[in-house]
This record gives sequence, C-alpha cells and structure tokens, in this order.
Amino acid sequence: MSVEIEKKLERIPIINWLVRLLKNIRLPGFEGLSIYDLMEMYILGIVEGALSTRASAIAFSLFLALFPLMIFLVTLVPFLVSYISLENANFDFQFQSFLESFFPSATGDYFGEIYQQIKDQKRGGLLSSTFLLSIFLMANGVNAIFGGFENSYHVNLNRNIFKQYLFALFVGLILSVLLIVGFVAFIYFEFYVLGYLNQFAARTGGYVLGKEDIIGVQLAKFLFFVLLSYLTTATLYYFGTREGKQAKFF
Repeated sequence: MSVEIEKKLERIPIINWLVRLLKNIRLPGFEGLSIYDLMEMYILGIVEGALSTRASAIAFSLFLALFPLMIFLVTLVPFLVSYISLENANFDFQFQSFLESFFPSATGDYFGEIYQQIKDQKRGGLLSSTFLLSIFLMANGVNAIFGGFENSYHVNLNRNIFKQYLFALFVGLILSVLLIVGFVAFIYFEFYVLGYLNQFAARTGGYVLGKEDIIGVQLAKFLFFVLLSYLTTATLYYFGTREGKQAKFF
C-alpha cells in the first residue's frame, strides 16, 4: 500500500490507532488483505480513477439501450396476453397502471399508447427490429462496463477489441433474455397469481385482499428483484474479468 499515506495517518492522533486496528483485521477470501488495505484501494480507485467520467459513460450507453428494450418488452406483451390473462379480463387496464407506477407519468403514457397500437395490430417486424436494436445498444453498454473493469487506477489490462465486443454482445444477449424472463415472470405473478389469490380469498373468506395485505407476496417480489439483480451483476463479473471464471458464480 502507499507508504506516504500511512506516514501521514500515523501523525494524526486516534486515526493512527484506528489504522493499526484495521490492519490487524484480515478478511477471509481476500488473499490476506486487511480492512485497511481494501479501504485504501477503494478510496484511491475513486479519487484517482476518474470514476465519475467512467460511470457517466456507462450510464449513457445503457440509457441508449433502455428505450429500445422497453419498446421490445411492450411489443412482446400483446403476444403473451392469451397466456397471461386467462382469468383476468381487465389485463389492459392493470398493465397500463403497472407502466404508470413503474415510469414517470409522461413516459408511462408514451409506452401505454405504444401498447394500445401494437395490441390493435400486432407487429412481428417491430418485435424483431427493436429486439436486435436493444441487443446492439446493450452490447455497447456492456462493453463500456468491461472497459471499466479492465482499466482503472489499479489495473490496466488489454483485451482484443473484437473479442471483447463479442463477449459484450454475448453478455448483452444473456442480460436481455434474463430481463425478458424476469419481465414476463413479474407480469404473470402480478396479474395472474395475485388474481388467483384474490379469488381464493373471496370464495373462502368473503373478502378481497389488496397487494399490501399479503406480506408473503411483497417478500416474494423483493426476493425476485434481489435475485435478478444478483444474476445480472454476477454475469457481468463472470464474463467481464479474467479472474471471474475462477470464482464461483453463486
């Protein structure tokens, strides 16, 4: 670690005692690094590694992929209505309410209009074109993340640009499929499973359950999003770093 930083910290009362304490605490699974070593690496990486610029580039690349992907998902829903809304005649209203709760009002109205247009006239060409466009733009975002993994204040690795973009395209495809499966599962759970639970409660107890009344449902939704976030992060680290394949995916 940096000797200059340690000398400066040794001159500060109380801080020098805290530094010595953190140096003696070794964390398992970090190849003998102490808490102090990890904190110093993390702080130096943020201060000296142009983190804000890298984060802005990654956010911009992924933002470009967001709207084509959402258009694809909204385009996909009308093809799944016959499977999702078997016992839910009010699916259109509930789906638009879901869009309004998930997006800002103007954006929700925009995707709601797209959904109504596609529902009236299903467009397989739009489905395929938006899917390909979202894959391409997401590959750019994943490639930016991979670039952040390989170039930082502490690490400077070089991977063949074509191989890296091929990896990014492959991971972008995996993430897109993962998001599609998660989206369909969430819609199915939100409108079909909850509808079945409400009907069951009405038949057995004579009352209607609200979403906020079922604690298990809220917990299941939270765990679902945690699992989806973990799978996304683990996929990026597994394919985006050279050391990723040496670690366990779970």
